[in-house]
Amino acid sequence: MFAGRRAERIALFVFLPLLLAVCFVTWRLWRHAEWLDVELAASRQREAGLQARARDEAGRAALAAAAAEQAKAERAIALSEAEQSRRETSLAMEEAERQRLLAEEMRKRRDSELDALHDALGRIAETERTPMGVVINLSEDSFLFDFDNAELRPANREILSRIAGVLLVSYGYKLYVYGHTDDQGAPAYNQRLSERRAYAVRDYLAAAGLPLEIIDAKGFGQSSPRVKGTSPEARKRNRRVEIGVVDTVVEYQGEVGAANGPPAVER
Repeated sequence: MFAGRRAERIALFVFLPLLLAVCFVTWRLWRHAEWLDVELAASRQREAGLQARARDEAGRAALAAAAAEQAKAERAIALSEAEQSRRETSLAMEEAERQRLLAEEMRKRRDSELDALHDALGRIAETERTPMGVVINLSEDSFLFDFDNAELRPANREILSRIAGVLLVSYGYKLYVYGHTDDQGAPAYNQRLSERRAYAVRDYLAAAGLPLEIIDAKGFGQSSPRVKGTSPEARKRNRRVEIGVVDTVVEYQGEVGAANGPPAVER
């Protein structure tokens, strides 16, 4: 019995340290496993953070690339529009220059035609060339009315027929017939008399074939004398009819009396 107890004590002293060592190793392994789990979780968390940050950076990179591509496209569009605008401006300038040259050529040609018209009418009556056309002065030197009368004399009709003949082969004009009297008599009466004489000339020209719609007639009475003074010679020159032939082909900008208005005549 003593020997059995001795053997138990020996076994206890031998195996107890081993058991304690096994327990310690097992505890250390469990703690290491816990540490590994914590490290694994932290590593996974760090990896997830890195992946999220990588996704954010990839998203920002994609947005930046898209923005750069859009800016590139907008820049290309702006360059294209600028080039188109430059071409259109160049074409507009070329067209404006072409129109200017055409207008200048037309004006020169029209000036030449009006000069020829002035020469032709000048062989019939006293004629003045103006910037906008021609003014025919039918004064008592060649164009007489009977006293207190607006009826045209045969000689007057002949002169007007010749004037109408020249105008009928011309084009692009408007006529302004102005009647004038001297300062003898009442102003109101002279006004009516000048109107009747202007209308008589207008009606005769229309009857000769000129379109009535291109002829305006107006009386000025004694309000617009050609020559100042009350001498017989001055009054003779102031009793007159003027026919303004105003060009309607060329637009006279910035000049007194445009092509659709009465001509400027030196009084």
